[in-house]
Amino acid sequence: MAKKDPIKTPAFRGSFVQLMKPRAYGDNEPKYAITVVLPKENPFWKLLRKAVEEVAIDKFEKVPKGFKSPIRDGDDTEYEDWKGCYFAKLQSDVRVPVVEVRDGTIEPVDADEFADKVYSGAWFKATFRPYSWHYPGPPATKGVSLQLDNVLSVQPPKGETAEPFSGRSSAADDFAGEVDGAGEVGNEDEDSLVD
Repeated sequence: MAKKDPIKTPAFRGSFVQLMKPRAYGDNEPKYAITVVLPKENPFWKLLRKAVEEVAIDKFEKVPKGFKSPIRDGDDTEYEDWKGCYFAKLQSDVRVPVVEVRDGTIEPVDADEFADKVYSGAWFKATFRPYSWHYPGPPATKGVSLQLDNVLSVQPPKGETAEPFSGRSSAADDFAGEVDGAGEVGNEDEDSLVD
């Protein structure tokens, strides 16, 4: 079987972003991951559904009964922002490159800026490859998952926000007023912190 080209997402706000360190859910192995959430009418879902079916048919000759799809319905979750959307988790066993466009070229996101650019609520594009799997059970399960290849940090589309879903503000915003005209950290407010 020929190696398939990766699929590229449109720009999306990343949810459950775990790209610095892997995280385990339940009894599963720790993985690097990011969740794509987009409106149901986005053409991406039609493209992904076709690719998932092709991979399943390549492996199982037809889409199996009870097949586990990587495309899930946001209406079935408790997240209000996911209503009217589908979502899919992209995962990797190894840390994947996270890049940005800088001075007209693709460059890795600087380590000292990683936390300010790569978080749940920031905007990304990603490449990935669907792959099929068969778990013998019990119970026996067949499905397709999405192997994360690469992540591109992008600016929010016009009119959109990139506020962290956690509600956490950035360090740059919190301490913006702390630097005086000489580039030094001011201490004039220290007395106000003491009763």
